[in-house]
Amino acid sequence: MGGKYQWIRHDGDRQVIGENMDRLTYLFKQYDNILDWYKQAESKSTFLHAVNGILVGALNGLVFVGADKVKDINKDRKSVV
Repeated sequence: MGGKYQWIRHDGDRQVIGENMDRLTYLFKQYDNILDWYKQAESKSTFLHAVNGILVGALNGLVFVGADKVKDINKDRKSVV
């Protein structure tokens, strides 16, 4: 079942064909490729979590600042009536 495998890497829109290799080397390269994909996905998710935290914090701050103003408006409205 031995044989030669070609490592094909996608570089943008083109395929880059690497050297011929045996099955074990091919599997190790595939494993490294998959790990790199997961590392990249993890770094993207870390960034998105940070942005999400900033947005949620800012939104909560605006809501709670606005709650005091609404309470003051309700007090003024009740005193007028």
